[in-house]
Amino acid sequence: MFPKRLFHGSILMFALACTVGASAAIAQAPPLLLQWGSYGAGPGQFDNPQSLAVDGQGHVFVGDTYNHRVEKFTTGGDFLLAWGVYGTGDGQFGDPLGVAVDAAGNVYVSEDGASIDFERIQKFTSDSLFITTWGSRGSGNDQLYFPEGMALAPSGVLYVADMYNNRIVEFGQDGRYLGQWNDPSRLGSPTDVAIDKSGYIYVVNLGYRNVLKYTSDGSYVGTFGTYSLNTDPGDFVAPWGCAVDSDGNLYVTDEGRNVVEVFNSSGTPLMQWGSAGPAPGQFNQPHGIRIDSTNRIYVVDYRNNRIEVFGRPTVPTHNRTWGAVKAQYR
Repeated sequence: MFPKRLFHGSILMFALACTVGASAAIAQAPPLLLQWGSYGAGPGQFDNPQSLAVDGQGHVFVGDTYNHRVEKFTTGGDFLLAWGVYGTGDGQFGDPLGVAVDAAGNVYVSEDGASIDFERIQKFTSDSLFITTWGSRGSGNDQLYFPEGMALAPSGVLYVADMYNNRIVEFGQDGRYLGQWNDPSRLGSPTDVAIDKSGYIYVVNLGYRNVLKYTSDGSYVGTFGTYSLNTDPGDFVAPWGCAVDSDGNLYVTDEGRNVVEVFNSSGTPLMQWGSAGPAPGQFNQPHGIRIDSTNRIYVVDYRNNRIEVFGRPTVPTHNRTWGAVKAQYR
């Protein structure tokens, strides 16, 4: 039923994780279509992957964090190639944190080098050829400090979640600094960015345990979700990754509760799915999430060292309104 390699590594439980049963969800979980990966350093294996990107040609790029490399697969999970070793040279990596792909198939990788004191973004062709790099550790306009998730707008602007600088930084595809925004009263420790077809920017806000919605110039629009140890849709413990489907629905991974949360574009919680564990369809700290052009949902299952791919869920409506959600943050 599940044609790819299943997880065989150890199960490391997150201290805040709690199992969320079917009774907490308000809709049936989407079907698990396939999964691949296991712990290790071989082709198709992972060591705590954090992020992925899906291009328009049927390729999936995974940031294999502690193997210090990027792996390329088909959307069916077949291994194609890997590149990178530990280091600071061109084409080498510290810890890959975020991955993005542009319309031409070029791959952008954000990385942190905690033990070698550097932060940067590297750009490659789809087949791993190095193109350029930029960035250094700091808080200046073109500097970064723990750059996490990234998203590319149709305009070509690359939005980077600059986690430890508590801001979003904008670059051109050639690495030119274009701008940034800070929102000190709301934005803290951003971990991922997503862009909808209307150009709105969604930022996963780990520091405040919610998701913020902005216009493309950084003007605040609204807040999604709230911190809670409950198991209701819209409750977060440790949100991490985000993605938007073709209908404008927002999907957010919560590594603290081992679920994926779904909201409509107005902020109304629609559904959630997932529970803690290594079984197919379960999670152990889900991190990155991306949705392809056919609305297949790819989730990086961080501690289970695998990628899980889900079909599109049928999302219901919910009786919590956008006004009620927004009112919590006035």
